[in-house]
Amino acid sequence: MKDYKLIAEFMGYNYDKCIASTDKSTPLDMQGEYLTPDGDSVSESELEFHESWDWLMPVLKKIKLQIHPNNMGMWRKVTEPIGYDIHEVHQEAVEFIKRYSNE
Repeated sequence: MKDYKLIAEFMGYNYDKCIASTDKSTPLDMQGEYLTPDGDSVSESELEFHESWDWLMPVLKKIKLQIHPNNMGMWRKVTEPIGYDIHEVHQEAVEFIKRYSNE
């Protein structure tokens, strides 16, 4: 599963194949849309968790609520992202979600 799909599902987005794109210029793995918990529709190609702090910060907030206080230091890039590159923080968020999903 691609990272953006993993994060979207973690955030409660629901994939809707019924409204999948018919645009032939879009690669097959980038077609389809997600419905956000707010009811908005977002295409897979519009998911920007890996390059926009506006997209990533709500993910970090949700993760922080799920980290036990004794483990905060283990996930420093997620709990204290200031000073880190967005790609490093994104990767650590993905790692947390993968571990969280396996529990």
